[in-house]
Amino acid sequence: MAKGNQNAKKTEQASSTQERKHTTLRYTTKMQSDFMRAYIDKNIGSLIMLYGRIGGLLRLVQDDVPLSTMVEDWVLYNDKLAYYQLEEASALLEQIQMQSANRLELDVQIDRPEPLESTWQVNHSCYTNLIRLMLTIDKFILQSEEMYFKGMMSDVQMNQINRQVDMVISSYLERILKATSPGKQRDSNGYRYKNQDLLAHIKDAGYRLEFHALPKELEGVVSEYNQRYSKYKSLVNERLEKARAKTAERKERSQTDKEQSGISEAV
Repeated sequence: MAKGNQNAKKTEQASSTQERKHTTLRYTTKMQSDFMRAYIDKNIGSLIMLYGRIGGLLRLVQDDVPLSTMVEDWVLYNDKLAYYQLEEASALLEQIQMQSANRLELDVQIDRPEPLESTWQVNHSCYTNLIRLMLTIDKFILQSEEMYFKGMMSDVQMNQINRQVDMVISSYLERILKATSPGKQRDSNGYRYKNQDLLAHIKDAGYRLEFHALPKELEGVVSEYNQRYSKYKSLVNERLEKARAKTAERKERSQTDKEQSGISEAV
C-alpha cells in the first residue's frame, strides 16, 4: 500500500513538472561595440529576469483579448519611447559629424576583440523586442566608436554619446519596473514579485499598465495609448488628483492662518 502511494506521488510530481514546462527559445546575439560588449556581458541575466515580467503577464492574459491587446500595446509604446530617445542620440551624432566635416578622414585599421556572443535562453517570443533594441543600439554605438577611433570625435563627445545610450536602456528598463510594480509585494521574507498580483491589478481592480513620470518631451509619444485605454483606472491620474488635493488643502490652510493672524493683530 505504501509502495502504491509512493508511486502515485511520483506520478503526480512528474505530471506537475510537465505542466510547468514551457518551450525554451535560444536567441544568439553578437555584440561588437565596446560599450555593448561590456553591458551585455554584465547584465544579460538581469535583463532576461526583468523582461520575464512582460512574458509572464502576456501568458496570463492570453485568453483575455482586451487585456492582452492592452499589454501588447504597452510593450509597443515602450519600444517607441526607446527608439525616440535613440533618435535623439542619433541627432547628436549627426551634429558631431557636421562639426568634423572639414577634417580629413583617415584610413585606420581598428583591431577589435571578437564580438561577444551571447545566448538568450527565454520562454516567450516577446523577448525579440528587447533583443532587437540591444542590437540596434550596438549598431549605433559601433558607428559612433568608429568616428571616435578615426579622430573625428573628442573624448567628451564620445562620453556624451555613451551617456545618452545608457539613458535609453535605463529608461526602458525603469518603465518596465514601474509599470509592473503592483506585482511586487512585501511579506515576512521581504519583497517578492508575482505576475498573478499584477494580473489582479489590471484585471480585477481595472487598472491599465502605466507610463510613470515621463519627461514632458516624451508624454506626446504615449498620449494615444493613454487615450485608447482611458476607460481603465489610472494610478498616475489618481496620484495627480491626490497631489492637487493636498496642494489645495495647504493653500486653504495657509489662507486661513493668514486671516486668523490678521484678526489677532487687529485685536
